Amino acid sequence: MAEEQQDVAQGEKKSNKMVGVLIMGGIVILVPAILALVVFQFILRPMLHSPEATVKEPVEQVEEIPAGTVTIDFPEAQATVLTDDPDSSSPLLIYQVSMACSPDALTLIETNKAWFTAMLNKLHRNRTWSELNDPYIQETILKQAKQEANLLLKKLVPNGKQKIVEVMYLKFVTMDL
Repeated sequence: MAEEQQDVAQGEKKSNKMVGVLIMGGIVILVPAILALVVFQFILRPMLHSPEATVKEPVEQVEEIPAGTVTIDFPEAQATVLTDDPDSSSPLLIYQVSMACSPDALTLIETNKAWFTAMLNKLHRNRTWSELNDPYIQETILKQAKQEANLLLKKLVPNGKQKIVEVMYLKFVTMDL
């Protein structure tokens, strides 16, 4: 009878150990899984479905061209391009610029065309070959030309409403000689 009680006690100890291992295993697996599910459900899912999180195409602000805007074309010009190698011949930049402006600015620009041409020449002179081949730098030169032209208009007529709307290239070529 003592042996039977020992076998029963050992069986209970084994079953108690087995139940303890199953409970610990369940806790170790279930608790993190439940926490992950709760975090996903209440934190991540609302963030993924929020209107701010949706991928939107960048909206480019388009500046309207006012009615009555006229363009003035400047003559084709040339500028020397700097190279990294002093032994090679200098390439040549050939460019032509057009400015879109308000109608009242057109006569002012035509009468003072030398000022505007000199400003454009200054912006294009002594640029490196790598600078001129970069589209970002080309756009930067156009933006600078617009700012400088508007500044020049302010200098010519301080209280005037003349304005340059846009500066654009009609021709932009770099050539090796």
